Amino acid sequence: MSFISAGALRRLAQPFIVRFWVRRGLRENSVFDVGWTRIRVRPGVFHPRYFGSSLIFARFIESLELQGKRFLDMGTGSGIIGLFAARAGADVTSVDLNPDAVRCVEENAAAAALKIRCLESDLFAELTGERFDVIAWNPPFFS
Repeated sequence: MSFISAGALRRLAQPFIVRFWVRRGLRENSVFDVGWTRIRVRPGVFHPRYFGSSLIFARFIESLELQGKRFLDMGTGSGIIGLFAARAGADVTSVDLNPDAVRCVEENAAAAALKIRCLESDLFAELTGERFDVIAWNPPFFS
């Protein structure tokens, strides 16, 4: 007779527990502190707490010389990338197909006292003829 160790049980259960935790978190209004500001995230909006690549990417963006550059945050989600770019001095336009994400970015930019132009757009549909120095996109590989 063999027994399953506690570690083996934990490894087997982890995907189900994480999936439940993320789905529950995506159905509620929540906040995410990044040190210099608090990001509020609406339900159904890509959340930086559950996907660490967003914060890593945002910190990288903030380290770039962006003063006066035109910056496009494509598929903005909570707006974390655009917020960090605006803080670094970029002229930021954030776009998302999800209207809740657009409202989320507007609220987060206002709360952080940063100017970000927010548009509801299916990729480049609402950006006809516009040019940008930097285009950032952190696509949601997790769904």
